Amino acid sequence: MPASIPDAFSLSFPPQTDHAMHTSQLLLGLALTTAILSGLPNVTAAAPIDANALVQQIGNSQLMAMSIGRTSENQSITAIVHREALNLTGKKWRILLIADSTSGSQSLAQALRWFYQADAPHRFSDQWIVSAVPQISPGKASAETHAFPPAGTYYQSDRVVEHQYVWRWIGMHAPDLVVYVQPGNADREWYYPRQADAELVGQTKSQQGPGPGDALVDALVQHAPCGTGTVPAIRVTTQGPGNAEFLSELLKRLQQNFGRKPSAARQALQSRLDRTPREIATQLTASYGRKLQPISYIPTLACVGRIRLSELTRDTAHRQAVNRLVAPYLTGKIQPGTQNGSSVAGHLIFTELAKRTSPGKARERLLALARPAADLGFTSTGELRQVMPHHNEMSDAVFMSGPLLAAMGQLTGETKYFDMAIRHIRYMRQRCHRADGIYRHSPLNQTAWGRGNGFPALGLALCLSVWPEQRQDQAELVTMFREHMAALKGYQDATGCWHQIIDNSDSYREFTCTCMITFAMARGVSRGWLQRDLYAPHIRRAWPAIQSRIAANGSLVDVCTGTGKQRSAKAYHQRKAILGRDDRGGAMALMVCTEMAVYLPAAD
Repeated sequence: MPASIPDAFSLSFPPQTDHAMHTSQLLLGLALTTAILSGLPNVTAAAPIDANALVQQIGNSQLMAMSIGRTSENQSITAIVHREALNLTGKKWRILLIADSTSGSQSLAQALRWFYQADAPHRFSDQWIVSAVPQISPGKASAETHAFPPAGTYYQSDRVVEHQYVWRWIGMHAPDLVVYVQPGNADREWYYPRQADAELVGQTKSQQGPGPGDALVDALVQHAPCGTGTVPAIRVTTQGPGNAEFLSELLKRLQQNFGRKPSAARQALQSRLDRTPREIATQLTASYGRKLQPISYIPTLACVGRIRLSELTRDTAHRQAVNRLVAPYLTGKIQPGTQNGSSVAGHLIFTELAKRTSPGKARERLLALARPAADLGFTSTGELRQVMPHHNEMSDAVFMSGPLLAAMGQLTGETKYFDMAIRHIRYMRQRCHRADGIYRHSPLNQTAWGRGNGFPALGLALCLSVWPEQRQDQAELVTMFREHMAALKGYQDATGCWHQIIDNSDSYREFTCTCMITFAMARGVSRGWLQRDLYAPHIRRAWPAIQSRIAANGSLVDVCTGTGKQRSAKAYHQRKAILGRDDRGGAMALMVCTEMAVYLPAAD
């Protein structure tokens, strides 16, 4: 059994503060012990860890291997996650073990085996959850020192992309303690970062000097990954590869001295999850839905979200604010353009207001503003074109033109608009729909871009919302919608998100497509197009993922930047992932929040 540890070396976590970029004091102390736990084999060979094989070997049904990104050499970065860790409001405290060398990952793997197999005392497993990233840079025999937080555009850097993936993933996983596992050949050593506001107590002096993981450990206690909050972190140097006794020693100290408060990162995410859809939408309006020039789908959807929020809350201020933004178009001071698909979709603001305006001159003026964009679907002699212009062979076009045409059909009673809408949707489906039910972004390649599937999902949901049931093609539209939703639900990951490339879990968890697909599923269940028992679990899993990625100040996590046709899957992988305020992401967030405000009471 391990030797007793002097009381002078205690491990404690003082209460966390609310400061966004700093943790509160982290006072850590551990004495060295030389005894090795009985029954643990001492692994000497430093072979790479196969996370999936390790999960199977451990045999705990609550553990799963989850991709969190990919390296510059296109290798998956895999985390081993306990399913309870996905519930950020759970009562157990979470440790995340991280290594970045094959020998370090051996000790990490042994620690997981000990904790989740029969040897670990229940007093540990009843209170703690242990997850792990066996190797930040799979395929590299030894760890490399890199600066944290990782610099550069996420996730584009060939040099530090794996560190970018891991850094942001930690922010959303929000452990209560990160332990970087570094192999060594001498006595076990602990490294605690020196914080700006506290001297460390009981620190064990390192005999080997700084380790590769120290930059990560230092950064986690000073900076907030993903803007969530700081995370307590330490580095342990083990007594050779495969030595796992550090975890037992650590848990004993934590059990005696841990302050029992979640990390600042987890507290921040918990507070985000406490908000209702209306509360989140109201917070979003401080940043989004406040401009409408030039006309395009992004400010339009944000304004539509504000109109819907006004109706949900009976607060007329949001509707009045949108009316002021539209006024220059009504007076003719500003002319809406139709120069591209985005501007065509932007005309939805006029049809949305027309739906809410009594028949008369005001309504006719709104329809007059929307008509030039919708009429692009007809020749000068009134014949239907083969497809709406500005489609660029991209799946986006299902949304960019379909809902506007359908809305004009509903508002004017002119069936030609429905005729053009279904013709346009059929054309785009023929160009971009894949045999497996999801959409490639364009015929340039088969890549199923995330938002390139969000657009058809949202577009068909909006079309069906106004489509006459008596039209024979309504059943065809419902079938298209159901087939797409059925294909998409299989690609939702355990966190509730969909990815930048729908069928590639190594790509990042993308915010806007998750919002758009969730909107479509919620609308589909509410309107009876989708079977509730099949889709409610997916909506229920997606909503916390969306909540947790929206900060109170409107900052968002991993919004893909504007994206045209790309020539390769790699190009989609490397599209900039925005952390912060983003008009596109804010618009989609407002749409899904106002939809969930309707869906959740009905679901309950």
